[in-house]
Amino acid sequence: MKTPICVAERFKYENLHIGGGGYVTGMVIHPKNSDIMYIRTDVGGAYKWIADKKEWHPITEFFSWKERLKYNIDGIALDPNDENILYLCCGDGGEKGTSSVYKSCDRGESFIEKKVDATFLGNANYRQDGEPIMVDPNNSNVVYCGTRREGLMVSLDGAESFSFVEGIPSKTESVAGVRGVIIDPRETVDGRSKRIYVSLPGDNEEHGIYISDDGAKTFKKIEGFPPRIRRMALSPDGVLFVTTLDGVYKYENGKVTDISPKVEKRSYRAVSVSPDGEKVIVGHTNTGPGDCMNMKIFYSSDKGKTWIERTENKIKENKTNWWPEYFFSSATATLTFNPDNDKEVWFTDWYGVWMTKDITAETVVWRLEDAGHEEAVVTDIMSNKEGKLELVTAMVDNGGMYYSDVSLFPDGRHSDNATSLDFCETAPDHVVISENNNAGTIGKVKVSEDYGKSYKKTAYEGTAIRVAINPEDYNNFMVVPINDTPRYTFDGGETWHSSVGAPADIIRTFWGAPRPVCSDRFKAGVFYLLSRGAVYKSTDGGKNFRKTTDLSESGEGTIKANPYKKGEIYVCLGKNGFFVSKDFGETFSKTEGVVDAMSVSFGPAKNGDGFMLYLLGEVSDKIGLFMSENGTEDMLQLNDEKTNKLGKAEFITADRRVFGRVFIGTDGRGIIKSTYII
Repeated sequence: MKTPICVAERFKYENLHIGGGGYVTGMVIHPKNSDIMYIRTDVGGAYKWIADKKEWHPITEFFSWKERLKYNIDGIALDPNDENILYLCCGDGGEKGTSSVYKSCDRGESFIEKKVDATFLGNANYRQDGEPIMVDPNNSNVVYCGTRREGLMVSLDGAESFSFVEGIPSKTESVAGVRGVIIDPRETVDGRSKRIYVSLPGDNEEHGIYISDDGAKTFKKIEGFPPRIRRMALSPDGVLFVTTLDGVYKYENGKVTDISPKVEKRSYRAVSVSPDGEKVIVGHTNTGPGDCMNMKIFYSSDKGKTWIERTENKIKENKTNWWPEYFFSSATATLTFNPDNDKEVWFTDWYGVWMTKDITAETVVWRLEDAGHEEAVVTDIMSNKEGKLELVTAMVDNGGMYYSDVSLFPDGRHSDNATSLDFCETAPDHVVISENNNAGTIGKVKVSEDYGKSYKKTAYEGTAIRVAINPEDYNNFMVVPINDTPRYTFDGGETWHSSVGAPADIIRTFWGAPRPVCSDRFKAGVFYLLSRGAVYKSTDGGKNFRKTTDLSESGEGTIKANPYKKGEIYVCLGKNGFFVSKDFGETFSKTEGVVDAMSVSFGPAKNGDGFMLYLLGEVSDKIGLFMSENGTEDMLQLNDEKTNKLGKAEFITADRRVFGRVFIGTDGRGIIKSTYII
């Protein structure tokens, strides 16, 4: 195969509109310019607020495919003395040397990386329990940075280098580490702030809040706080407000005082203090599985002496159609006063960003401000060849959605946590979907007769990760569960049976599950399975399978039938190869030059004859999205460094109706739409 020619200038990349969908674990607003706002997320990178457009703009798209864990942002900080400077703690590798501090001097337009001998875990427990990085308001060269396992670092040269501080526990039993740093700027010593607070939110005795009164030379633990510190906020007069698993507290003049709202004493996390130090706002958080939706927010105008709830008498403004009622204030992570207007309050939670212009109003109006925040974890995308719906999607946490126009927001939400979709080739109004809750422990299989807009449940019981449907008989479809034998039905899901001859553990995990099943798009009753590098075939509707070939000694991946050419079956086995069969899966040949094959899909040709093959992976020394006409011989690369946006790519689905349009499913950046523009 020839080295691919790059034609990225012919393609436009943009996010499909969803409107939120992922955990916003941190938020910062510049104290001197409230138009400067940033958010961090657990799996979708960082975003900055474009005030005149009222939308979020991603600023970490420069992370490559091989740096995908850098999208897991563990901390964010601004320089209070310079509106242009921003810091990010990036990484989730779990090992020292895989994490970095990134510094921007131009408001997130570009970044300089500083690798650190420490650990960040942007998608681990405690990710929402504070900001571990902070710039000294009295000296912008001094930057404190907490880590997950190594304690507290400090830089004296604007993050050019870091050293570890004595007195803060490291190598603790949990991954909590240092999750909060607060600096009191009222006094200085040796050219920097004298008092620093550091929080470790774990459950062990060594966790808690530590204080230094000598510019971080020494620290001691503050006694009197209950276990599991959540977040901290400091008033201008030096009062420290703290949320914990057991309530809300303040630390003043060396004394810890319980100031929890008396209406309900329980776990709190989000906390913010107004610039004048008089107003405080706190938010409930979950105390256990399932206890995380519609969390309450309380406001105090007298430093926590009295509280009123601000989520009871409320109005919600939301321009998206799919958000369910219970998503509001879910596992709320942050609350933030606008430094220029203490009536305006923002909060971030499991699914997005909300704000109110007047927290003191009799009826508080909360408005969803999630335009541009596209953080969904996508598990499948279905482009049907006909019908009123242009696209149907499957996602975790948010469920599946459907679009009649992919240039707009979804028309609606059709399911709970969805993992897989397929339509009947000769009766495309019939769709089958798999759903799973609790990370795959509870599964459902449902069917639709309106192209995937609405569904009814079948009699299936068990986990259900991937599905496939007979191209000619929509009552015959299959499901592949976790650590169990594939199952099939001949009566639309009324009765189910285990396949004979198929491996029993094709899929072993919920997250990042392979795509090991497909139906032939021409032959009735023919299904294919991929397991440990081997291909299995059934010609009787999934009842019996036989192994046709071993492609490699091991490997999980994707098997897919070409809907435009009879007999063509393609297999992506990652670094183990890219294979094609011309005889309905009996024999396969390996495509040379494909270094890493992640996903394959097929769409119409430009001139109406034949088809276009699209490949997500690595070809020769190029990484990204590729296109080939009628085969795999000559490939064109559809992306370059300027149009990257593929750092979180997991799979692709070509548009069955429009040439050159490809939908890229990601594990944290929603759906990227690649469109031919020339």
